[in-house]
Amino acid sequence: MKKIIIFGLLLASVFLGLFCFTHYSNAMEITYPEIKTITGETIQITDETTPTGVFVYIFYVLVSLGAVIALVVLVLAGLNLVMAGGEISKVSGAKRQIMGAAIGLIVLFSSYLILSIINPELLKIKANPIDCDKVPICIEFTRIASIKTNPDGTEDKKFKTTTEMSIPSANTNLVLREGESIFIKKYTGVQEIWGFPEADFKGTPIKIYQSANSDLNEVVTDKELSPFSGSQIKSYKIVNKNEGLYLYDNTNLEIGDGTIAPFYTNSSVSDFSKTNPQFFNKTKSARLIEPRMATQGISPGAIFFSEPQFRGYCAAFIGFEDNKEDDLNTRPSTKLLGNFGYNLASVVMYSSSKPGDTVTATVTFYNALNCKKDENNPEDKECEIAIKGGFVEKDFEDEIECGAGFRVKSFKINGPAGVILTEGYKCQYFGKKDFTNGNCISSILESSVSNAYHYVLLPLND
Repeated sequence: MKKIIIFGLLLASVFLGLFCFTHYSNAMEITYPEIKTITGETIQITDETTPTGVFVYIFYVLVSLGAVIALVVLVLAGLNLVMAGGEISKVSGAKRQIMGAAIGLIVLFSSYLILSIINPELLKIKANPIDCDKVPICIEFTRIASIKTNPDGTEDKKFKTTTEMSIPSANTNLVLREGESIFIKKYTGVQEIWGFPEADFKGTPIKIYQSANSDLNEVVTDKELSPFSGSQIKSYKIVNKNEGLYLYDNTNLEIGDGTIAPFYTNSSVSDFSKTNPQFFNKTKSARLIEPRMATQGISPGAIFFSEPQFRGYCAAFIGFEDNKEDDLNTRPSTKLLGNFGYNLASVVMYSSSKPGDTVTATVTFYNALNCKKDENNPEDKECEIAIKGGFVEKDFEDEIECGAGFRVKSFKINGPAGVILTEGYKCQYFGKKDFTNGNCISSILESSVSNAYHYVLLPLND
């Protein structure tokens, strides 16, 4: 057993050494020996061989080396057996050597057999084995494989082109020499690609690509990361497409600072000054992507607030074509809007469906504290509002049960819902975090909307 472990460690060391040698020898002129496989195929490493092909080549080298070692052991063990002269200890030792060599040969050839059964293509060396039509991401890299300096001082460069299935989503310092390039042949599910003329996302952003629809499986092809539009890209940023909210620090869904924008979130944010990166009062345009919800008849939405903790001026982000706003400062006025401008400090996200017959939640408002109505006090009122999946917005005086002059002091939330109360242009959102007794918000008298006359009910996902 010890010998088998030592033999395994030896093979692993040889494997690691060969890999490192191969990996770091791109700039050297090396001719690798041809190897003939069991099937008669001749294989050899060239400048066009992929990393996967190098592993396959090393596998064959190790199998061949192991087979030679096992045969040598068999021959020596046979000699020992012949020369044992009937001595029991020597005969037993020689038999153990023969048995160990035989097991080694069986293991080596079994590994080949197993791989060929799983996938025969694994044992073949190809220059570019990736079929771009069958993978979600396909990137073509052209790099300098070697440089030869001629007697006259000129250089001859040999280039190596490989196709891979991955690429870093961001590169802060893209160093490419003359003739080298990165070409996105296929990328599934990308939202946008930005390039920058300087390292660390500095300089005027170059929009290489930006999606115009909400399809999460949209396929983007033929996008070059360098050079682009005649200028060398020194850094880039690839933003994948996910369901949620994208915020931009420039109008028209453009970015100014590539290190922080676009900012992505798929949940409510109570304070953008505490996010990483910090995005307080920087949003100038926005886009909401929720295609799977749309297929179910559900309309996603967001409420923007000008102060942290869901307070201040507020603006409803819903009902606009393609769920985007190109400029928050020029949006149409509604009851939920003061001079909002570019003052996004917090956001509540929700999902609204078409109103149906099924009640999904209810909110009961009281003009008394602690969500209680004194039956002996005729001035105490309560009014229950049903949420049937849809966004609800109204003045209290327009509700028959509430009536003119109704002023809410407390309310109870039953089910997945949130409440926004407004007083003038001041807004405040209330949800589970504000419960003081069960599902009751006992008092709003200390809030910024203590004399609220208008409400908005938001259906939530939880």
